[in-house]
Amino acid sequence: WSRGIPLLHKGCAGEEVERKTGFGRRGESLTSPVFFDNKDWGDYKAYQFVEVQVDKQDSMELARRDRDVFTVVAQNHTIYIDAMGEEKTVKVHIPLMMKNVLINIPALMNGESQDKWMEEFVIETVSYSADETAVTDETAGLLGD
Repeated sequence: WSRGIPLLHKGCAGEEVERKTGFGRRGESLTSPVFFDNKDWGDYKAYQFVEVQVDKQDSMELARRDRDVFTVVAQNHTIYIDAMGEEKTVKVHIPLMMKNVLINIPALMNGESQDKWMEEFVIETVSYSADETAVTDETAGLLGD
């Protein structure tokens, strides 16, 4: 179902490192964006400040209401979160069919099950036809011609 193809890339110290990327069915890459939300979720409030690390990548810092993304390869990952001194490490498995993953930090930190704090993130796109006129001033229709 998958096969590894070695690729050379520059490691953090500049040395060449062999990295394997996999391909799922129909040649789909197993590289996935994993978005992290530090936003209110139900009764759980967002943290003032959190630090997130996925696998051995550089950590990122998120303030309240922030969202940021890691790009990961493969399906199994270790996530480390430090939320204002409250630390948690979890192992996650990303389903093959999930192209973009969204993880809610407050739900994860408060012990909700993975199906609650991890979901597929649908990136909405807006398309305009050539016939449509973009309105750049909200008051344009109110003042008359």
